[in-house]
Amino acid sequence: MSGVKLDPCPFCGGVNIASDCFSAAFSVPVCSEDCFDYCKDCDAQGPAATDIGTAHARWNARAA
Repeated sequence: MSGVKLDPCPFCGGVNIASDCFSAAFSVPVCSEDCFDYCKDCDAQGPAATDIGTAHARWNARAA
């Protein structure tokens, strides 16, 4: 990961948060918001973004 501390999952409180980008996983050009953070405990997915840094910021910026 990029060294950004990700907040716990808002649904289950889990701290087992991972990141993924479909474009990187499938070696295709980025053409949409395909990067996201997700909870490995309950499968909750955060807001998508065009890059992983923005996905991290969106995961951490959700409403309380």
